Order: sequence, then structure tokens, then C-alpha cells
Amino acid sequence: MWARSVRIKILSEEGKDAANVKIRYFHKDNLGRIEAQTILPNGKKIKLNGKQIFEESVKNYYKQKVFAIPGVEVGSVIEYKYKLSSEYLQMLEPWYFQNEYYTKLSKVSVSILPGFHYNAFQRNIFGAEAVPTEEDFIIPSATAKRGKAFTWEN
Repeated sequence: MWARSVRIKILSEEGKDAANVKIRYFHKDNLGRIEAQTILPNGKKIKLNGKQIFEESVKNYYKQKVFAIPGVEVGSVIEYKYKLSSEYLQMLEPWYFQNEYYTKLSKVSVSILPGFHYNAFQRNIFGAEAVPTEEDFIIPSATAKRGKAFTWEN
């Protein structure tokens, strides 16, 4: 299972388009626990109602969840988060540190259990290659078993 959270500051009228969200995923995966809200410049929060989230089929065995975060205005901040679980562990979805909206901070973490290994492929990296920080962790349900967590940040 992995989780993603996104926070975007709306700086212009054109930026309001960022509130129209489409989250694409493999049709056998489970995408859920979607939460979204707008934080207005005065601090008031407007939450997304779960009934405003729709599912669409996309070609080649994919689906997508679609929603519009409510109450967006220039100067507000939109936030959304979700969890994705999959039985297909052979490949993680690509991670993009930048996209069509400027990204001030982007971070991805991967926890690897004992017996598993990973290969990271990087493309279009300017400057030095991104090197992850590594951290060991203990698996609570297993005696003396350790995993490794890798985090890339840009």
C-alpha cells in the first residue's frame, strides 16, 4: 500500500484548473480513502463530499477517480490525499518530482521488506543523480527482522 498527499497554492485564475483531479490506476488495484479540501485565504476549510468522487474506465485496463475540489479561489490552497493498494509488487508507479504546476517540495519513500530488492531508474535529472536517504526499520510482528526505507526528495 502507498499513500500520496498533494498540496497546491492557487496563484491565478488559470491555476484553479488544478482543482479538477484525475487519479489513474490499474483496474485490479484498490484506490480509496480519498480526502480533499480547499483552505481559503481566511482559513476556512471546504471539504470534498465523498459523493462528489466518480470512477471512470480508461483504456488498457486502467480506471481513474475523478473529482473537483470545491470552493477554490485565487489565494487558496487545495489539498488531497489517497491510498492505493495493489497485489502487483513487481513495479511501482512512476514518480515525477515536477509536473505542469511548479513543485516546491516532492518526496517519495519506499519501504522494502527483507528478501526484496529494488532497482531505481532515473530520467531527465539535471545536475547530480538523486541519491536516496536510507533508514533501517524493525518489523514489529517479526522477531529481529529489519527492512529498509529509501526516500528521494527534491
